[in-house]
Amino acid sequence: MIFWAKPLSDGTSNVCRFANKANDSVGTAGFNIAINTDRLLLRINGGNLTGNANMLSYYGLWSQYAFSWTSSGNTGVIYINDAIDISGSLGVAVSMTTTNPLYIGNLSDFTRTFDGNISIVQYYNRQLSFDEIKQNYNAMKGRYSV
Repeated sequence: MIFWAKPLSDGTSNVCRFANKANDSVGTAGFNIAINTDRLLLRINGGNLTGNANMLSYYGLWSQYAFSWTSSGNTGVIYINDAIDISGSLGVAVSMTTTNPLYIGNLSDFTRTFDGNISIVQYYNRQLSFDEIKQNYNAMKGRYSV
């Protein structure tokens, strides 16, 4: 998933949701993508990948946030703009069989809102390569004066 967003804080209860397609707040069946205590977080089927970058330096700025994972393994990648923030194991097998609805900017119970603006959301049915993430960033960055 790729988001062009301008977060303002880490949100309600220190968790600011980009997207949620899980049946609970910890992504035990499905996934959720968030800023959690000033770090990007990708949760899939209960496994976690936490970003390295401190989000405080991105609050109030438009940036591209991309989250990618393999469907046949347990690896995830988090990107900020055109750079890898972290790549690593989610610690669980990644398979998307959930029929849960996709919520943008919140949890399904509307308790963890995104504090800021989300302009563009792109959802792919495959893992994007680094070159594809970078190409997307270069194509869109002029719209946001990045």
